[in-house]
Amino acid sequence: MKLYFLIIAISLALSVMSFISEITEGNITHIKNGRKPEAGAAIFPTIPFIPIILVLVAWGINQLHYNLGFYMVSGLFVIYFPFWYFSFKTSKKELNEISK
Repeated sequence: MKLYFLIIAISLALSVMSFISEITEGNITHIKNGRKPEAGAAIFPTIPFIPIILVLVAWGINQLHYNLGFYMVSGLFVIYFPFWYFSFKTSKKELNEISK
């Protein structure tokens, strides 16, 4: 049961990461179009659905093999995070350069 809370924590971290990226990219678009950088992100579809989907995926895979779903979801997060980080770092650098 504790591992499902880990999956929920991972899904919330993914949601926050997507919010940060969406807002940064939105602000880049705003500045390029001559507007103030006041972009936002929609919370609704991400917060309830991503945790539900990831828990269901982990549960389904766990039915095939004991704890395999937890390892897969956690492993994919560990693999995805560096790619997201460098993409976000690039976007943040672009935002800082064009907002000067």
